[in-house]
Amino acid sequence: SVDGHGLESNLLQRVILEGSTCLEEAVEIGTGYPAKNHSANITLADRESVVVLEKGIGQAALRFPRGGAIFATNHWVTGSMRPACHFPSVEFEENTKARFSNLQRLVDGSWGRHTVARIKEILCDHANPGAICQHGPFMHTTVAYVLQPAVGRAECAFGLPCQTEFRQFHLE
Repeated sequence: SVDGHGLESNLLQRVILEGSTCLEEAVEIGTGYPAKNHSANITLADRESVVVLEKGIGQAALRFPRGGAIFATNHWVTGSMRPACHFPSVEFEENTKARFSNLQRLVDGSWGRHTVARIKEILCDHANPGAICQHGPFMHTTVAYVLQPAVGRAECAFGLPCQTEFRQFHLE
Protein backbone atom coordinates (compact mmCIF):
# COMPACT_ATOMS: atom_id res chain seq x y z
CA SER A 1 0.00 0.00 0.00
CA VAL A 2 1.09 3.58 -0.24
CA ASP A 3 1.22 3.75 3.56
CA GLY A 4 4.36 1.61 3.58
CA HIS A 5 2.90 -1.81 4.42
CA GLY A 6 3.72 -4.59 1.98
CA LEU A 7 6.52 -5.57 -0.37
CA GLU A 8 7.93 -3.74 -3.35
CA SER A 9 7.07 -5.74 -6.48
CA ASN A 10 10.75 -6.50 -7.22
CA LEU A 11 11.20 -7.87 -3.70
CA LEU A 12 7.97 -9.83 -4.04
CA GLN A 13 9.44 -11.56 -7.09
CA ARG A 14 12.42 -12.67 -5.00
CA VAL A 15 10.14 -13.96 -2.21
CA ILE A 16 8.17 -15.94 -4.80
CA LEU A 17 11.36 -17.44 -6.26
CA GLU A 18 12.75 -18.45 -2.89
CA GLY A 19 9.49 -19.67 -1.39
CA SER A 20 7.92 -21.77 -4.11
CA THR A 21 8.62 -25.08 -5.78
CA CYS A 22 5.69 -25.09 -8.22
CA LEU A 23 3.35 -22.69 -9.96
CA GLU A 24 0.56 -23.21 -7.43
CA GLU A 25 2.84 -22.14 -4.56
CA ALA A 26 4.16 -19.18 -6.58
CA VAL A 27 0.62 -17.97 -7.25
CA GLU A 28 -0.32 -18.40 -3.59
CA ILE A 29 2.67 -16.36 -2.43
CA GLY A 30 2.27 -13.73 -5.16
CA THR A 31 -1.40 -13.15 -4.47
CA GLY A 32 -1.06 -13.45 -0.69
CA TYR A 33 1.54 -10.76 -0.01
CA PRO A 34 0.41 -7.15 -0.07
CA ALA A 35 2.24 -4.93 -2.54
CA LYS A 36 3.26 -1.36 -1.86
CA ASN A 37 4.02 1.75 -3.91
CA HIS A 38 3.62 0.33 -7.41
CA SER A 39 2.13 -2.53 -9.33
CA ALA A 40 3.60 -5.19 -11.60
CA ASN A 41 3.04 -7.89 -14.15
CA ILE A 42 4.91 -10.96 -12.92
CA THR A 43 5.35 -14.00 -15.16
CA LEU A 44 5.19 -17.24 -13.18
CA ALA A 45 5.89 -20.69 -14.59
CA ASP A 46 6.70 -24.27 -13.77
CA ARG A 47 7.24 -27.14 -16.20
CA GLU A 48 3.49 -27.61 -16.63
CA SER A 49 2.12 -24.11 -17.10
CA VAL A 50 2.71 -20.36 -17.16
CA VAL A 51 0.60 -17.39 -16.01
CA VAL A 52 0.94 -13.65 -15.68
CA LEU A 53 0.14 -12.32 -12.22
CA GLU A 54 -1.26 -8.81 -12.49
CA LYS A 55 -0.38 -7.52 -9.03
CA GLY A 56 -1.64 -4.27 -7.63
CA ILE A 57 -1.89 -2.65 -4.25
CA GLY A 58 -4.56 -4.70 -2.50
CA GLN A 59 -5.59 -6.77 -5.51
CA ALA A 60 -4.38 -9.37 -7.98
CA ALA A 61 -5.56 -11.34 -11.00
CA LEU A 62 -4.15 -14.12 -13.14
CA ARG A 63 -3.96 -14.27 -16.93
CA PHE A 64 -3.51 -17.58 -18.71
CA PRO A 65 -1.95 -18.45 -22.08
CA ARG A 66 -4.06 -18.11 -25.17
CA GLY A 67 -3.10 -20.32 -28.08
CA GLY A 68 0.10 -21.44 -26.39
CA ALA A 69 1.54 -17.99 -25.65
CA ILE A 70 1.29 -15.33 -22.99
CA PHE A 71 2.89 -11.89 -22.77
CA ALA A 72 2.67 -8.65 -20.84
CA THR A 73 3.55 -5.02 -21.37
CA ASN A 74 3.17 -2.39 -18.64
CA HIS A 75 -0.57 -2.41 -18.02
CA TRP A 76 -3.24 -4.80 -16.82
CA VAL A 77 -5.70 -6.37 -19.21
CA THR A 78 -7.89 -8.62 -17.03
CA GLY A 79 -11.38 -7.30 -16.46
CA SER A 80 -11.04 -7.05 -12.68
CA MET A 81 -7.69 -5.22 -12.81
CA ARG A 82 -8.12 -2.97 -15.87
CA PRO A 83 -10.14 -0.27 -14.03
CA ALA A 84 -7.44 -0.03 -11.31
CA CYS A 85 -4.61 0.55 -13.78
CA HIS A 86 -3.35 4.12 -13.48
CA PHE A 87 -0.73 5.55 -15.82
CA PRO A 88 1.93 8.14 -15.03
CA SER A 89 1.10 9.94 -18.30
CA VAL A 90 -1.02 9.74 -21.43
CA GLU A 91 2.16 8.94 -23.41
CA PHE A 92 2.90 5.96 -21.14
CA GLU A 93 -0.64 4.63 -21.53
CA GLU A 94 -0.60 5.02 -25.31
CA ASN A 95 2.81 3.35 -25.52
CA THR A 96 1.99 0.29 -23.41
CA LYS A 97 -1.38 -0.27 -25.11
CA ALA A 98 0.15 0.08 -28.59
CA ARG A 99 2.88 -2.44 -27.66
CA PHE A 100 0.30 -4.89 -26.32
CA SER A 101 -1.80 -4.53 -29.48
CA ASN A 102 1.28 -5.03 -31.66
CA LEU A 103 2.31 -8.09 -29.61
CA GLN A 104 -1.19 -9.51 -30.02
CA ARG A 105 -0.97 -9.00 -33.80
CA LEU A 106 2.52 -10.49 -34.05
CA VAL A 107 1.72 -13.49 -31.86
CA ASP A 108 -1.68 -14.14 -33.48
CA GLY A 109 0.09 -14.27 -36.84
CA SER A 110 2.49 -16.88 -35.47
CA TRP A 111 0.13 -19.62 -34.27
CA GLY A 112 1.78 -22.90 -35.06
CA ARG A 113 5.15 -21.15 -35.41
CA HIS A 114 5.98 -20.47 -31.77
CA THR A 115 9.64 -21.26 -32.17
CA VAL A 116 12.27 -19.63 -30.00
CA ALA A 117 13.68 -17.95 -33.12
CA ARG A 118 10.25 -16.48 -34.01
CA ILE A 119 9.69 -15.20 -30.48
CA LYS A 120 13.13 -13.56 -30.44
CA GLU A 121 12.25 -11.96 -33.78
CA ILE A 122 9.05 -10.58 -32.23
CA LEU A 123 11.02 -9.23 -29.25
CA CYS A 124 13.20 -7.27 -31.72
CA ASP A 125 10.20 -5.69 -33.49
CA HIS A 126 10.43 -1.93 -34.17
CA ALA A 127 6.93 -1.27 -35.58
CA ASN A 128 5.56 2.23 -35.17
CA PRO A 129 3.42 2.59 -33.17
CA GLY A 130 3.93 -0.19 -30.66
CA ALA A 131 7.56 -1.18 -31.04
CA ILE A 132 8.32 -4.16 -28.83
CA CYS A 133 12.02 -3.26 -28.66
CA GLN A 134 12.01 0.29 -27.29
CA HIS A 135 15.08 2.51 -27.66
CA GLY A 136 13.82 5.54 -25.73
CA PRO A 137 13.98 8.36 -24.92
CA PHE A 138 10.51 7.94 -23.42
CA MET A 139 10.59 4.15 -22.90
CA HIS A 140 13.46 1.71 -23.27
CA THR A 141 13.70 -2.06 -23.13
CA THR A 142 15.96 -3.34 -20.37
CA VAL A 143 15.36 -7.10 -20.63
CA ALA A 144 13.59 -9.52 -22.94
CA TYR A 145 13.12 -13.21 -22.30
CA VAL A 146 11.69 -16.41 -23.70
CA LEU A 147 10.56 -18.99 -21.16
CA GLN A 148 10.27 -22.64 -22.09
CA PRO A 149 8.99 -24.20 -18.87
CA ALA A 150 8.32 -27.66 -20.34
CA VAL A 151 12.00 -28.09 -21.28
CA GLY A 152 13.39 -26.18 -18.30
CA ARG A 153 15.03 -23.37 -20.23
CA ALA A 154 14.96 -19.58 -20.34
CA GLU A 155 16.75 -17.28 -22.78
CA CYS A 156 17.32 -13.69 -21.69
CA ALA A 157 18.67 -10.59 -23.39
CA PHE A 158 19.78 -8.14 -20.70
CA GLY A 159 19.39 -4.96 -22.72
CA LEU A 160 17.89 -4.20 -26.12
CA PRO A 161 17.07 -7.59 -27.70
CA CYS A 162 17.94 -6.30 -31.17
CA GLN A 163 21.49 -5.51 -29.99
CA THR A 164 22.08 -7.97 -27.15
CA GLU A 165 22.86 -11.65 -27.39
CA PHE A 166 20.37 -13.90 -25.62
CA ARG A 167 21.92 -15.95 -22.80
CA GLN A 168 20.55 -19.39 -22.09
CA PHE A 169 19.70 -20.55 -18.58
CA HIS A 170 18.68 -24.03 -17.51
CA LEU A 171 15.88 -24.12 -14.99
CA GLU A 172 15.61 -26.79 -12.33
